Amino acid sequence: MQAASIEAGRLRLVSRPPNDLAPDEAMIRVERSGICGTDLHLVHRSESEGLTPGHEVAGTVVDLGPATHGSAGLEVGARVAVLPSARCGACGPCVRGEEQMCTEQWNNALGFSRPGGYAELVTVPVSSCFRLADSTSFAQGALADPYAVALHGSSLAGLRPGDACVVLGAGAIGLFVVAALVAGGITDVTVVEPVPARAEAALALGAARAVSSSEQLTEATAPDVAAVLECSGADGLVVEAIRIVRHGGTVVVVGVPPEGRTVDLPPRPWMRKEVRLVPSIWYRVSDFARAVTDIGEGALDRFLALPHALEVRPLSDAPAWFDGAGGGALKVQLDPRAASREKAAEPLSATVGAP
Repeated sequence: MQAASIEAGRLRLVSRPPNDLAPDEAMIRVERSGICGTDLHLVHRSESEGLTPGHEVAGTVVDLGPATHGSAGLEVGARVAVLPSARCGACGPCVRGEEQMCTEQWNNALGFSRPGGYAELVTVPVSSCFRLADSTSFAQGALADPYAVALHGSSLAGLRPGDACVVLGAGAIGLFVVAALVAGGITDVTVVEPVPARAEAALALGAARAVSSSEQLTEATAPDVAAVLECSGADGLVVEAIRIVRHGGTVVVVGVPPEGRTVDLPPRPWMRKEVRLVPSIWYRVSDFARAVTDIGEGALDRFLALPHALEVRPLSDAPAWFDGAGGGALKVQLDPRAASREKAAEPLSATVGAP
């Protein structure tokens, strides 16, 4: 099969067999695999050598391990979104019901420590397969992971209807956070985003206002901000979030900075305001299940209707896309089956009737 692999700090196309199917696993024919900013960082990490990235996956079950038959409620042909990290259920966080912090999940995470979705086929635990509604497309299904990140991060802010909040950054995660907040009844949302198209997208998703710089937010213009959600991972914005939020407010750090980056956090402003500083890491399994359901019920329809919201590229384009550091779409997904789809769509005259 065709796959993309990290080799010497670059993404390259390779041909390799799929992983062997374990007794409790499903083999998934990948229909869509989203590109996450984390994937861009992975390429430059020496420990990622030989890894196939891709953790935002939706596809079709094409095979099942022998231990799954008759017990998993899943059959060959099922359309699924894939939870990228199975949880162990036995570590301290899992026992406490905080499985987003599972200490074992990174040891077997799709696209991080096991071959991911930048491939035609991928094997995953059956417990990681969440069935898609018939009306949910594979493109929508592959958004379940980033939307679950947004659902979890926004829940940590502790907001109630009527509270004011600020979202720093309107990339895909920031926009999904806006969508999650609005869906939860939080309508007083201000977005800080310097790129006009992204700011306009935030307004289209229900943000009350958008400004180009956090310097525009002062005690006069934003006097009672209950929470700030930092969604960019950019330098200095955690400190800026503490400045913006009200005394006793909450700052949720959703954006993941590049590996090795540190946060210079002067303690006095933070302490004087008694700001609750909350990091957000991935999500609970229940957040992923909710994301699959909510997306099927239209939670991201307004996002998908935006100009340049989603771009789908064949897997063969992935190396060049990574080398060029992206494009103009808000979200990019890979289609590992694009070549076979094109071949299937060839006119009959080109494939039938040869001597």
